Amino acid sequence: MPATATDYSISRVRLGSRLPEVGVVLVTLIAGLIAALAPWWVAVGLILGSAVLALTVRDPLFGLLLTLALATQAIPGALIPNIPLGGAQILPCEIALLMTLLSCFLNGVSGRRPFIDVHRDFVMTALLSYVALCVSIVVGKFYLGQNDFAFPVLRNFLPLAILPLLPSILSTRQRIVLVENVFIAFGILIALFIAIQAFTSISLLTGRLEDLGLNQTTGITRTVLWGPELLIILSLFLIGRHGLRYCLSHLWPIPAFVALLLGLMGTYTRSFWVATAVAAILLAVFAHGIKGSLRLATAVVPIVLLLGTMVFAMNPRIGEAAYERAFGITQEIKSGESFGWRGKENSLALESIVKHPWLGIGFNGAYKPAISIHGHFEGEEIYIHNAYLYFQLKMGLLGSAVLTVFLSLYLRLSWSALAIADRHDRTSALSYVVLGLVVMMIGYSGQTISRFVTLLIVCLMFTLMKFYAQRH
Repeated sequence: MPATATDYSISRVRLGSRLPEVGVVLVTLIAGLIAALAPWWVAVGLILGSAVLALTVRDPLFGLLLTLALATQAIPGALIPNIPLGGAQILPCEIALLMTLLSCFLNGVSGRRPFIDVHRDFVMTALLSYVALCVSIVVGKFYLGQNDFAFPVLRNFLPLAILPLLPSILSTRQRIVLVENVFIAFGILIALFIAIQAFTSISLLTGRLEDLGLNQTTGITRTVLWGPELLIILSLFLIGRHGLRYCLSHLWPIPAFVALLLGLMGTYTRSFWVATAVAAILLAVFAHGIKGSLRLATAVVPIVLLLGTMVFAMNPRIGEAAYERAFGITQEIKSGESFGWRGKENSLALESIVKHPWLGIGFNGAYKPAISIHGHFEGEEIYIHNAYLYFQLKMGLLGSAVLTVFLSLYLRLSWSALAIADRHDRTSALSYVVLGLVVMMIGYSGQTISRFVTLLIVCLMFTLMKFYAQRH
């Protein structure tokens, strides 16, 4: 009798451990039935989706990296269609993230892989942010009379759901090395795609592909993605963390630097350029000291000069446009073009914040007329380019709480990174610390953590900062 009970319990455990595979089989069968009655493109999508789900259930890291590839457009967005559902367009990266969350749940229920984060700050950051967002949406709907902006807001903050699970997914040194190599590979791919768009005007990436002059034709193509560029910047930091000797003794770092800088140039976004330069200097000083920074600069400066020579040789107009964009800030400040209307935007936002300090104006609340010199664009009355004013403007005090939670977590993890004794691990952790500085600096001129792709990168940034700090 005891033997029978023991055998029964063992079989039950084995059945539980196979729960993820059972779930995948059921989903595949349902997808097959739907595919038999649906158009061919739906059938292909369901077959691919079932295969992705099977691989994700086997290891959620696959789903995480696929989500990152789709969100940052390392897999070009022009090649992957959105999924129409109920009048909305569901993004492939959102589907991939939901699959990753589902695989974590199935693995946790089956007991195969425990997904329990010992760092309660990650849980609290996600929980408090979601509570604040939901309260603001309820206030907007029932108090402010807004009812059509909840879904877009919540979908942008979907990466917060994976934050508490990331330390369990990225739990070993081998996985961290793999992810960092993927960061570099994705960063180089994105940079090359942006460079191709700059030189050929062929659209590969979804986002803003526009003429640099906006209100006048210059023939210079600018790519504005606001998020994927962070992987280009992080790749520069991750390669440069090894120092000058490593970069010169291996064949790939210098061509990689050239490709990454070329892609960064193709954005023509000065806030990215300035933030990258400041962060790179701080990383070099903290990681290699003053002397080491100067030695590293002896390699970086020739690379920049080589890049400039290449660009001028391939297309002199692009080189001239980049030069004018970089050194024309003084003239633009005097003319009051970009800086002028963004200053007015901030002033109007501050006036609205003073009038609605407690609850804000709601996510769909208008606070300004169409004031952009480049003409009206859809949603301009509700959009603000300043990420810091965004939360206070839209959510009131709850928005300030969200920013405070994120800033507090960043500061604690940064302090832990500075205290790491091992030089290599400290430099690696500092690469993510200065990436956080980049995110904060560009927040003055554009949305940051209120965007899906940027928030996903920030969540990964927190996780890797935590990993290196816990090792010591």
